[in-house]
Amino acid sequence: MANACLRCCRQEKLEQLAARFDRKAGMREVWLSENQRLVAQDNFGFDLAAVEAAVKKHEAIETDINAYEERVQAVVSVAQELETEKYNDIERITARKDNVLRLWQYLLELLKARRMRLGHTHDLQKVFMVECFVVCHVYIPFT
Repeated sequence: MANACLRCCRQEKLEQLAARFDRKAGMREVWLSENQRLVAQDNFGFDLAAVEAAVKKHEAIETDINAYEERVQAVVSVAQELETEKYNDIERITARKDNVLRLWQYLLELLKARRMRLGHTHDLQKVFMVECFVVCHVYIPFT
């Protein structure tokens, strides 16, 4: 009788842990997907000042995303705990954990690519500004 009660309590505890995992994984999946859409946008502006503002905004986005890694790792930790405890639906848990990690890696790739595009845009705007300055000062006659 005591063994049955212990098994029941253990199973109930694992079900609660799995429910917590599902809540956390769901929140992370939504956040990661939303940020993928945000980072995929290249609305940098059309002049040097706008691009420089976009650089600052991108740096803030990078800071937020990098700070989120702990939350992604929390999902992984709960999944590992369920695996260690030999939770009966571990295949589903592992698949969802892998999905969160896949979304996380993809977001980091998008973030890196966006930073490169933004850097190229910034460099081009600086060259454009120098060229405009040279053209304006060379071709405008002094009176």
